Amino acid sequence: MTASQTDVAAAPTVGCNRRTERLTLRQLRERRELSIKALETLTGISRGTLSQIETGSRTPTPRELMALADFYVLDVETCRFVVLATFEVEA
Repeated sequence: MTASQTDVAAAPTVGCNRRTERLTLRQLRERRELSIKALETLTGISRGTLSQIETGSRTPTPRELMALADFYVLDVETCRFVVLATFEVEA
């Protein structure tokens, strides 16, 4: 198991009661019934960038990670785990 797989396996559950469920960024957005366009407006991150982050084809910059953490009311470390879970699901 690689270090990133270990991090993902230890990722805290976000927005649910079962520790076995790890949410991706897309799932967090969809649970709030938001479009990518709406999230762009709310975070200041472009739709293209958000889409790439959600599909795991791009990692967020520190500024983008902070914006997402602030929007979803997560600490940065939890948001980082959600990003890692996104990469695991999309891989």
